[in-house]
Formats: sequence, structure tokens, C-alpha cells
Amino acid sequence: MNELENVSDEVQRMWEYIKDNKKLLGVPLTNSSGLDILNVLRDIYETIDEDTEDAKRKLTLVATLMLSAVNGDADVIVNEIRVKSAMENFDNSITEILNEKS
Repeated sequence: MNELENVSDEVQRMWEYIKDNKKLLGVPLTNSSGLDILNVLRDIYETIDEDTEDAKRKLTLVATLMLSAVNGDADVIVNEIRVKSAMENFDNSITEILNEKS
């Protein structure tokens, strides 16, 4: 095994460790919510090769969240993300139900 393969194996082990150990490093956003920054970075890392634009969106969202926390506006952004996520989950559920009935 050459040195490049060893580094690649170490990188994979690091990301697997982060995946298996949630909340290793939290960044507080509000009084009641935080960001699991290492798992956010893992999600972006895994997305980069498959969908560069999605990785950019995720990275921009993280920057927006962190900046809003600095400015004291994170509650608004976190709530908007929760609502959008709930709407997407609802849309996906409805689509699945409609596809099952077809």
C-alpha cells in the first residue's frame, strides 16, 4: 500500500468516526439549538463529488447560520429552516402516497 492509499484510508476512518459519534463539536446558534459542525462538514464532504451545487448550498447555509448566530438572528433562520424542512418532508410523503395509489 502506498502512502496516498494510507492517507485515503485515514480520511475515510476519520469521516466514519465522525458519523458514528454525533455531537462531537457543537457550535451554539441560539439558547436552545446548536450546529453539529463536524457532521455538517461530513455531509458537505460526501456531497461535493455527487452534486457540487448542493454542496455549495449546504456550505452557504452553514455560513448563513453561523453569521446569523453572531448577529443574534439565528432563531429566525433556524425556524425558517425547520419550516422548509417540514414542508419538504410533507411534500415527499404526499408524493410517496400518491405514487403508491397509482
